[in-house]
Amino acid sequence: MKIATYLLAVLFWGVIAAASFMWSKHLTNEKLFNQAVDRAEFVFKMVEATRLWNARHGGVYAVMNEDMQPNPYLHIKNRDINSTNGLELTMINPAYMTRQLVDVVRELSDLRLHITSLKLLNPANTPDEWERRQLERFNAGSGASSEFINKDAKNTFRYMAPLKVNEPCLKCHSHQGYRLGDIRGGLSVSFDAKPLVDAEQKQLDVVALLHLLAWIVASVLSVFIVHIIRRNIAELEKQKASVEEIVEERTKDIKKLSYAMESSPASVVITDAQGVIEYVNDKFSEITGYTKDEARGKTPALLHSGKMSKEFYEKLWSTILSKKEWRGEILNRTKGGKEYWESVRISPILGDDGEISNFVAIKEDITKAKLEEEQNRFLARHDALTTLPNRQYFFETLEQCSSKNIALLYLDLDGFKQVNDTLGHNAGDTLLLEVAKRLKSTIRSSDFVARLGGDEFVIIAKSGVSKEGVSHLATKLLDSISKPYDLDGNIAHISVSIGIAFSEGRSDLSQLLECADSAMYKAKEAGRGRFVVCDKE
Repeated sequence: MKIATYLLAVLFWGVIAAASFMWSKHLTNEKLFNQAVDRAEFVFKMVEATRLWNARHGGVYAVMNEDMQPNPYLHIKNRDINSTNGLELTMINPAYMTRQLVDVVRELSDLRLHITSLKLLNPANTPDEWERRQLERFNAGSGASSEFINKDAKNTFRYMAPLKVNEPCLKCHSHQGYRLGDIRGGLSVSFDAKPLVDAEQKQLDVVALLHLLAWIVASVLSVFIVHIIRRNIAELEKQKASVEEIVEERTKDIKKLSYAMESSPASVVITDAQGVIEYVNDKFSEITGYTKDEARGKTPALLHSGKMSKEFYEKLWSTILSKKEWRGEILNRTKGGKEYWESVRISPILGDDGEISNFVAIKEDITKAKLEEEQNRFLARHDALTTLPNRQYFFETLEQCSSKNIALLYLDLDGFKQVNDTLGHNAGDTLLLEVAKRLKSTIRSSDFVARLGGDEFVIIAKSGVSKEGVSHLATKLLDSISKPYDLDGNIAHISVSIGIAFSEGRSDLSQLLECADSAMYKAKEAGRGRFVVCDKE
């Protein structure tokens, strides 16, 4: 039995090492293939870029010589011309240039390029069997193809991608019946993969050696650990007599835990596996208003406020029924109907059979912290004096309107500084509060008003954005703002200058704000107490 245990440990690590090596080999092969594809794709894209450059220029002319003869398969007007200084020139179209590049690449490297098609003009472009299969796949809608081909003891990587008909291509190939977007052919890239394969094999040799060493080390350690475990098991059997003492100590711990729950500053609830309440502590009764007898036998649903979604509770139960702890925040309601926030942690308690026997919830009242958090969020996006949206909130709203047709009204109070200097800052603040009320009562429900700072306000009109509709709104604003203000017995009069700008397809709404601001200053220069529409130009 002892030897069998050791052999089992060795066999286990052998299986792990073999599986790890096979996975490493798979990753190495995948990396090799990706390297080959990247190299071939780079060459293809360079050639395609050269062809596209040539096509966009309508072909290029080269001086005719022994190495550069006219393309016998190019039948277009002005294929051959004479320069002003008497040189004989011939046009090189993309296909002819590609064949020239193929020859140059063949001279300089082991790369082999071949432009081919199922509709041939040049017999030299006849596809081989592999290329023909790929061309048929392209016509069926497939994309680029690549694979390693082992033939005649030579490992070759082949890659081929389709060449599509672009607008410039029709100049030379429209007579073949091609239309824009058709597959005109393909360009294949081939090279000797032996250097890559050899490098991969060296890497795999190293990986195999490392896995062998790891297996040996793990096997030795496992045998040692099994030996230690067997010795510890024998030692544990000697300590069996102390179990009763340990049980007694645990019982004391449970009593301490019970006392701690009763005196805990947090609310504690224990339910059975179906969620029926079996125990609550004094803090629970203090927070909720339910006595222990009222809560016992009920479910925590008696605290539901109706503000949490059905999906929220479904996710909660899904978590704890999967024997995991759930943490979150819940808006509940007391017996008296008062809503309050709780930070809740619910943990399942497992029985000896491993199944859930109970749930325990530890809950802390965080209502005050939530209210402070909500107030801070509000103040971050609203003006502290008028409670109108502030500059940050305005720009967020303006950005959301980038695809909409809106009108922007930029308002600047006329005479506010005089009121502030004469009657004091408190009177100025009172006036600003009254202005904010009048603005909110004047605009439409779909409009948005914000205070940018000082005595400057801005309105985003989101509906009825016509010059007549917005002009009517501006007139109502002028009338409302110009009415007298009672500032603690002092009657003040102010007016407002308004600049209006329409988006009218603008994508940069920052220009819209500048336009409205400029129109507002024109309104002031024209005598104040009026509105001016910004000229888009």
